[in-house]
Amino acid sequence: MPNDAIPADGLLELEGVFRMRVAPGWTLTGIPGSRYKVSDDEREVDVSLRRTDGPPDDARATVLAFARLKGASGDVTVVTPQDEDGARAFAWFTAAAEDWVAAVLCHGRFTVLGSTHGPAGDHDAIADGERMLSTLGPSSPRRRWLRAR
Repeated sequence: MPNDAIPADGLLELEGVFRMRVAPGWTLTGIPGSRYKVSDDEREVDVSLRRTDGPPDDARATVLAFARLKGASGDVTVVTPQDEDGARAFAWFTAAAEDWVAAVLCHGRFTVLGSTHGPAGDHDAIADGERMLSTLGPSSPRRRWLRAR
């Protein structure tokens, strides 16, 4: 992934697709519209996008598939906000001696997956990333005002 910093001003957003708050002091790099890494000196949050050609993905199924792909051991806790009609899902799990938090947003033709991880049992190591992922949500296109001539 390129190391070119992307201006965030406290918000990572792809207009019309998603937005996520970025903690102060964290750096944003990546490939705009495809993949992003939000990091500080020791921790990181990865965010990737996938465009779907068919019907929107199921957020709960997608976050569970991610947990299995990472090798989740034991229970995977999944929360789907009731007001979202299945468009967002969040998961907490342990895999390979690390605690993980993952968030999925299915919005229009895009599926956005964000995740962070740290040593098992050290919640402080992933707390900031978890807070940022909790703000992952849809972004509406900006309204453009037309002037009468």
